Amino acid sequence: MMAHESQHLCGAAVLDASPRSLGPARVWMSGYMPTRYARAQSGPIQVRAIAAGSVRDGLIFVSADTCLLSPRVAADWACRIGRETGLNRDRIFIITTHTHSGPDLCGLFGGVPPAYFRFFQETVVRAAVAAWHNRAPAALFAGISRHGLGIPRRKSRGQQGMETGAVVLQWKTGDRVIATLVNIGCHGVVYSKHSRVLSADLPGAICLAADRAFGGTTLFAPRAQGDVNPAIPGDDPYEQAGNASELERLAALGLEAVRESARLASEIPPARESELGCFRGLPPDAEIPPARESEPVYGLEMILPVTTPAGAAFRVPWWSGRGAHPAFGFRLRFRRFSIAGIPGLAAPGEILTCLGKSWLERKPPVSLLFSYCGGYLGYLMTHETFARGGYEPKVSPGPFPALPG
Repeated sequence: MMAHESQHLCGAAVLDASPRSLGPARVWMSGYMPTRYARAQSGPIQVRAIAAGSVRDGLIFVSADTCLLSPRVAADWACRIGRETGLNRDRIFIITTHTHSGPDLCGLFGGVPPAYFRFFQETVVRAAVAAWHNRAPAALFAGISRHGLGIPRRKSRGQQGMETGAVVLQWKTGDRVIATLVNIGCHGVVYSKHSRVLSADLPGAICLAADRAFGGTTLFAPRAQGDVNPAIPGDDPYEQAGNASELERLAALGLEAVRESARLASEIPPARESELGCFRGLPPDAEIPPARESEPVYGLEMILPVTTPAGAAFRVPWWSGRGAHPAFGFRLRFRRFSIAGIPGLAAPGEILTCLGKSWLERKPPVSLLFSYCGGYLGYLMTHETFARGGYEPKVSPGPFPALPG
């Protein structure tokens, strides 16, 4: 083992956030129209957190088994966690796993009882604070492989491919895994829009499988997946009739990719952190700059014109929490961050393949791209994809020239 002062710091926590009851007050499920309320539950609804670094350069990542959060709620939760930990809220990343069978915490699909919303909120804060206080010296490993979980769902609109990276970060103490961060792009929609079963769906199933395989706590952060559905047999990806057996099959496929990324992972020595990283495939004589004193988080704002009714709706303060939008536009706030030199970008929306791939092509192989982080402001896509029409452009804020950073 390396000396204490030369190691990374990491802590993790996972807490159950399942409703105590599905009645008489209904727990509505988010993600599909027409709206549905849960009549049964399969597996836990959870909140998972990973805390890395010190007070000077710490980061907390929290994932919640729900489809969407408003930016206003995500900011409120980050502020609550910041008060408990001393971290600036910009260093706290609230991510949703985007299961379409989770509780509707955003209120757009029927909502949940107020008491349950408060319980979920308290669980988010408790998980983040527990992860922060659980930090201990650890070694950090990072790797990438390819997954076969998804299929394009916009083939009729010219979609040619997907981003299939399965990026895995693992913090270990000796042979014991403390935490595993999984960054994969595939919708968590194995259960169909007709299902009344409350579930964390594919992201939750992958996390549970990885927990059993590695130990520690696994956190799933969705990647570029706005136009990627699970690979379930059927001609129409909007009408796939997934079930528990398909969920088990796809979770095993996801675990296989996570295992391969972990097998290929290289250790990142704290004394040699850089954006190049220490990954297999680099030339042996590649120059790796020394570690920086701190890992900054940059807030990057883009102002988009209002081009769709959905874009106008995102300006509402109840949803966005922002009262200073331009007269004919609104602000989207991204965050550029780094974990031990591994570059990352967190987006408050649903990144489509076209936009995600163009950003990742400018970055090292092991890079992190988080969708649904800090709230939800629609699908994020290029001008070309927006012009092709379809469901996603109708509920997007409008086209992007490129992701920032």
